[in-house]
Amino acid sequence: MIGFEKGFADTERAAALTAKSAADVAKFAKQLEKAAKVGSINALKKAQTDLNAALSALRQEVANTSSAWPFQSREEETYLKESYSTELREVAATKGLEIYEQDERLIAPPLMVRVLPPNLAVRIDKKQVSTVRPSHLVSLLVAEQKKPARFNSNAFLNSVYSAYNKLVRDRPAISSVGESRGHTISLSEIYELFTIAPGSAREYSRTDFARDLYRLETEGLKETRSGAKVYFHSGRQSNISFVDPKGSIITYHGIEFVGGR
Repeated sequence: MIGFEKGFADTERAAALTAKSAADVAKFAKQLEKAAKVGSINALKKAQTDLNAALSALRQEVANTSSAWPFQSREEETYLKESYSTELREVAATKGLEIYEQDERLIAPPLMVRVLPPNLAVRIDKKQVSTVRPSHLVSLLVAEQKKPARFNSNAFLNSVYSAYNKLVRDRPAISSVGESRGHTISLSEIYELFTIAPGSAREYSRTDFARDLYRLETEGLKETRSGAKVYFHSGRQSNISFVDPKGSIITYHGIEFVGGR
């Protein structure tokens, strides 16, 4: 099967040839205009001959360009759904970019890419991008990786802390101790509280949540605005995981807050 990279490359080449032929038509039209302006019959007839030949060549190049794109209607969506991720990862590998696949997301750490077949587009983090030629998209990802992360670690940590406190208060066995901090809560439960609204889990997956936890750890923020210190706990079983730039799986199980006011 012809992939997007070859399909776009073939269409690009065909369009370039069409543009060249169109420039030839414009050139000979100018020559004809000049010949008519000065009244040179010989130059006029030559320009007419050249213009007709260039116009015939342009018609052929237009036909070639129109048929250069190998995908028929609906086939692009099918390809995006079934094969695009594989091709993107293969092209990325040739350019030294590792892309991992997890939870219906492609991860180019710390970026998250989601393919949107019905839109004929992808989403990089929260931004929809319609330029899906693999080599171009890889270049975009490499450029985005070099930019400072737009992540508000303070806001995220305090949102986690709020959810943590709610879960602690809702548990008599814990809240009866008289202290709403210093207890380990499963991060899966925090995530479920984050995505309680209908459809929100699709927009903010467990991998998205794990990526934010990873960013939080990477930035080294350890304390909420109220002074509560955060501790992460590992566990053998966890469905909250992310892939770091070296390809290692980072798993998250529980979280604990201690102190604060």
